[in-house]
Amino acid sequence: MMKKSLLFILGVAACATTSNQPAPTTAAPAAAEPAATQPEPVKIDHSGCEQNGKRIETLDVNHDGKPDIWRYLLNVSGTEVRTCEELDLHHDGRKNMWVIYDPTGAIKSEEFDLDADGKVEWWSFRDNGKVVRKEADTNNDGRPDVWMFFEADKLVRLERSSKSNGRVDVWEYFGNDGKLERIGIDTKGAGTADRWIKEDLARIQPPTAPTLPTAATAASDSAASAPPPAEKK
Repeated sequence: MMKKSLLFILGVAACATTSNQPAPTTAAPAAAEPAATQPEPVKIDHSGCEQNGKRIETLDVNHDGKPDIWRYLLNVSGTEVRTCEELDLHHDGRKNMWVIYDPTGAIKSEEFDLDADGKVEWWSFRDNGKVVRKEADTNNDGRPDVWMFFEADKLVRLERSSKSNGRVDVWEYFGNDGKLERIGIDTKGAGTADRWIKEDLARIQPPTAPTLPTAATAASDSAASAPPPAEKK
C-alpha cells in the first residue's frame, strides 16, 4: 500500500510535468540553477549490522515463535550500545527494514523493502535525530529516482528523474506551510531548469506522502496488534 501511495503521489506530480511540464532548482529561478546529475549519493555504513563481536538480541513481537526484530548490541566500556536493528514487518520470516544507529545511539539511516521483493525501495537519512533526506526507487531498478530534502523535519525540496536515468530534470519547492510553491523543469536535457511553474499550483498539490515506520513504531505497532501468548498448561 505504501508503494502504491508513493506512485500515486509521484504520478500527480508527473501530471504536472507532462501537462504543464514542471522542473527543478534551488533558490530564485533566475539565479541558482540545478545540476544535471543526481544528488550526491549517501554512503551507508552497514558494519553495524555485522556480528563481529556484537551480541544479537531477538524479539518475537507477535508471539508466533519466530523472531521479528534482530538487535545488534556492541559492548563499549561495559555498556551495550545498539548499532543496528533488522525488522520483519510482515511477519513472513523475511527482513524488510534495516535501521543503523550512530555511536550516540541515535538513528542514522533507515532502509525499507516495501513490497517484499528483496530489494530496498525507500531510504531515510537523519542528522541529530531529525530526517534530512529521503530517497525512493519507484521503478524497481535498484537506484533512487526521487530525492526529498527536509529542514526541521519539513519537506523543502523534491528532485526527480522523470526518465529514471539518474539525471534530475524536475525540481519542486515547498514553503514553510508545506505547500508547493514552484516547479522547475529541464525540457531540453541541458541540466538546468528552462521552464518554471509558479501559478495555479493548488490543483496539482501532491497529497501527503506515506508515513514510513520507524524502529520504535514498528515494534510497538506489531506488539499492539499481536495476539497474547498462549497460556502454558
